[in-house]
Amino acid sequence: MSIVLVDAREVAEEDKLEDIVFEYSEENSYVIEGLEAETDYIFNVYAIDAMDNATAVCEGAIEFATLAITNPVIACDEVVIVDESETGQGATITVPVTAGTYDIESIVLVDAAAEPTLEDIVLVYNSEDNQYVIEGLEAGTEYTFSVKAITAAEEGAAGYESELCEDKITFTTTAIVNPAIVCEDIAIVEESETIEGATVTIPVTKGTYDIVSVVLVDAAGELENIVLPYSEENSYVIEGLEAETEYVFNVKAIDAEELESNLCESAIEFTTLAIVIVNPAIVCEDVAVVEDSETLVGATITVPVTAGTYDIESVVFVENWITLYYHITKIINMLSPV
Repeated sequence: MSIVLVDAREVAEEDKLEDIVFEYSEENSYVIEGLEAETDYIFNVYAIDAMDNATAVCEGAIEFATLAITNPVIACDEVVIVDESETGQGATITVPVTAGTYDIESIVLVDAAAEPTLEDIVLVYNSEDNQYVIEGLEAGTEYTFSVKAITAAEEGAAGYESELCEDKITFTTTAIVNPAIVCEDIAIVEESETIEGATVTIPVTKGTYDIVSVVLVDAAGELENIVLPYSEENSYVIEGLEAETEYVFNVKAIDAEELESNLCESAIEFTTLAIVIVNPAIVCEDVAVVEDSETLVGATITVPVTAGTYDIESVVFVENWITLYYHITKIINMLSPV
């Protein structure tokens, strides 16, 4: 069985709706959809059974007017930039919106500059606090935006838009600042020069982004750049250089976005120390047999040794030649026949 609604309005035939047919509902409840908003409708109603037998027509049985569709509304006077929200690439804004007939889907920023260059910026609707973060803009640039709200599209049609709040958002993004080095404050730490390098102090001031490294550039162009991880103490150890060699380095700092500081030319100059080889030494008069240490097969002895340039590896015992001659003679005598 089915229920049929017939458009009974007094309009031209070509303007009337096709019959609306519902499958029979035991609850006798039916939802009419897809009509025009803000329109009066009159429907005649009849039912058809499984054998196509129709009931009498209930003329003018359904009369109603569909509601008008309301657009979302922005309180233009309350659109503001959040305090201290301006950044190198954008800003945070508040856009209070009241929904209309349909749910709000997005907030759209329209470039309102005298000569617009940006495409519309579409921000997903935030129902919690009406705050939105604008990102990806150019640093150190003035921007002016108009703003509107848009509902979700309905059945393939475009969404409904609010009134456009013109020229409501104006701000200048913060200029990006590179890191900086105070060249005259670069110094070699007192008595820090070594055979392979030196310890230096390099004061660096942070710009917009965090500092990542300090780079030493060989002023002679012979060495590869020496990259040292940034130190909050501004203290750096240069290692792996040649002994007894003069070095001159230019210095710069690099931040997390690979922005470079000013280059301090010939800021670090030093000569590595010469290698002086000192042999280890034994205090011969202090070499002694430990008391009561002699055994059947050897003895325990004390050998005081002072290290030189390098670590001591071993202590070597060389038997006295006269004693050795005595032992050899004794062995020969033992082997000779009487």
